[in-house]
Amino acid sequence: MAPEAISLPLSPASSDDQELVRNYIDNVLEAASKGLVAGRFRLKREWSVNVDANSTQDTMIPRIQSIDDIDISGARWVFIIEKEGKGNPDMSTREFVHHLLVASNKYNRPPRFYALVDGDPYGISIMSTYKYGSMAHLHENGRLSLPRLEWLGLRVADAILASESPGANSVLSLTTSDRRKILAMLRNNPAWSNDGPEPEWRSELQRMLVLNVKAEIEMLYERDGGLEAWIDRKLFRQE
Repeated sequence: MAPEAISLPLSPASSDDQELVRNYIDNVLEAASKGLVAGRFRLKREWSVNVDANSTQDTMIPRIQSIDDIDISGARWVFIIEKEGKGNPDMSTREFVHHLLVASNKYNRPPRFYALVDGDPYGISIMSTYKYGSMAHLHENGRLSLPRLEWLGLRVADAILASESPGANSVLSLTTSDRRKILAMLRNNPAWSNDGPEPEWRSELQRMLVLNVKAEIEMLYERDGGLEAWIDRKLFRQE
């Protein structure tokens, strides 16, 4: 069920009513996933129907309620890549990735989880939602968060380095909306506070403001070897 398909004109009179409505929305009105998934994993689904992602192209993320078991023993990394302009991660996608994390805990060498997002405030906000959750669904963050998520990119430094290549045009200027977003993030979200858990993220947002620049993942396709080669180089440094 798409989130725009139903509108509930409810005006709860008390906090108890609000909690009841919130639980109803979370448990009954399940939004369809906007995310796609592909890679080295297998799903055991209801009625013993198995899905081998090694033999399929990217597919819509399935409902967690229909999955009995997840096997990611053949994966070394799990990438969360912002693409196709789908905006903030939906709860179904976050829940699926969280279950990948839980499934990986049983392995001696669990895969590492990486985020590759646009080098702008919206990309960093998306990454934060995956790792810590959203302010709008605080009561759900415990079952949706990814505490082991690492930041692969994109950073302002990547864009500046790429812009030094002949014919490259990798650096973009911040818009007024971008600047407002950065200031609101630094002011309101504890993840980016002075004593918060993500000093690198905070520094990156401040760097964007000072330099008035941002970058998009699309620039990586113009590099030698494209996106795949860039990821390979980044992972080589991480290992």
